[in-house]
Amino acid sequence: MNKNITPPSPYILKAHVTHLHESLRHFFQPELKGYLEETYGETTMYLCPLCLKSVLLIANGNLYATGQFSEDHYPPESVGGCQTVLVCKACNDKAGHEYEYILKEELNSRSYNKGISNAKLKVRAQIKGVQTAPLKMKFFKEEENVILFDFGNNVKNPKIARWLESIENNGESFEVTVTVSGNNQDLIARSLLKAAYLYCFGLWGYEFCFSENGDKIRQVLAGSLKYPFSNGCLYWEEENLERLPHGVCYISSPADYRGYVVNVPMLLEETGYKCIVGIPIPNPAGSGWSDLEALAQRVLHSDQEITINPIPHYNIRELITGYSSIWALIEKGVPVIVPR
Repeated sequence: MNKNITPPSPYILKAHVTHLHESLRHFFQPELKGYLEETYGETTMYLCPLCLKSVLLIANGNLYATGQFSEDHYPPESVGGCQTVLVCKACNDKAGHEYEYILKEELNSRSYNKGISNAKLKVRAQIKGVQTAPLKMKFFKEEENVILFDFGNNVKNPKIARWLESIENNGESFEVTVTVSGNNQDLIARSLLKAAYLYCFGLWGYEFCFSENGDKIRQVLAGSLKYPFSNGCLYWEEENLERLPHGVCYISSPADYRGYVVNVPMLLEETGYKCIVGIPIPNPAGSGWSDLEALAQRVLHSDQEITINPIPHYNIRELITGYSSIWALIEKGVPVIVPR
C-alpha cells in the first residue's frame, strides 16, 4: 500500500472517510479487516464505492492508499452537479471517458428541441459539390429561425477553407444535408444510474454497495448488464421542478409502484435548460431487480400520477442498515421516520 499519495483535504477526509468508517467496518470482510488492523494497527478505512477495490487507510496519523483518490461530482459538473464523493481516480476517469460525457450532449439535444438559443447539436453534414464524406460538426440556434454552423477543426481542411472563403467573399448560396443521430440511451442510463448509485452510497453507505443490487448496478456501469429502464428514467421539465424533492426518495403511491427513486437535478448553464430525472433503484428484497423490471413495464404502459416523498438525511452511525430498514417501512406503507 502506497504512503506517497496526494492527501485529500481535511474536510473531504471528515465528510467521506471518517463519516462512513463505521459503515465499512460493519459490512467489510472480517478476515481482510482483521489483516489490515493487524498490519497497521487501529485504522480508519475507506473503499472506493465504485470498484470496492481501491483502499484508503488512516493509521497512526499516516495516510495510505492503493492509488490516487479524487472528488467525483454527481451528476457531472458539466450538467450542474454539485454533490461530491471520494472515489479512486481510475474509476472517476473511466466513467468520464466512457459514458458521462453523453449527459451534456443529451441536455443540449433537449434544449435544441425546445427551441432554446445557444443549444448545440452534434451532426454529420454533407455539403453539395464540396465534400463527399460527411463532416462531423455542430450547429446551434442563435435565435428564432437562425441556425449557425460550427465547422470546428474542419476549417483546417484546405478544400473546406477555400469554400468558406468563397462563401464569405461572394455570398454564394449552398446546400447542406444534415444528419442528426439520437444520443445513445444506454450511455445516458449508465450516467444517470452512476449518479443515483452515489446518492445512495452517500445516504446508506456500504450496506448499499455490498448488497446484491449494488453489485448489479456496478455491472450496469461496466456495460455487462442492462438497466430495466431502457430510456434512461423519468424526466420532469419546467413545471413543478421546485416542488420535487432531490436525492434519495421513495414512491409511496400507487401502492404497486412503491420503491426507491433517486431524483437528480440537472442544469445546462449554456442554455439555461433545467430538469429533474428520477432514477428508480431496486429495493433490498430478494426480488428487488425483478420488481424494478416490473415497474419499468408499468411506467411504460401507464400514465398514472405517482407520489414521491423524500427520505430525510440521518446519522448513518445511528442506522447502519438504512437501505433495508427504511424499505421495511415503505413496504408497509407507513411514514419513513429516521434518527436525526
